[in-house]
Amino acid sequence: MFTDLISKKFSDAFDLDVELRDIADNSDEFPTLRALALLSIGMPLHDGYMSCRELLEILHWCADGRPEGKERLAKLLGTDCDDYQRALYYTLAAAAVMKCWAISSD
Repeated sequence: MFTDLISKKFSDAFDLDVELRDIADNSDEFPTLRALALLSIGMPLHDGYMSCRELLEILHWCADGRPEGKERLAKLLGTDCDDYQRALYYTLAAAAVMKCWAISSD
């Protein structure tokens, strides 16, 4: 797979977490982006990509009203081994709640 080739070729030569640390330490960035960067530090490139891609697909299915989207989301949130995806989901969900709260308090 292409992403395996890229991750093997470039991940040994570079510290991929440098940019994530810069984002996490930058107080000018949005808190959600900083939280996502902190969650991703130390995550292998391919694993992080596939986890985000799967979560994005599930969220698209939920937004489209497909019942299998809710089923997959419930399975993802209930599985002990998906800590990274669960943390991503709750970080994004909290950001959405805070945005709605900010809009309603105006």
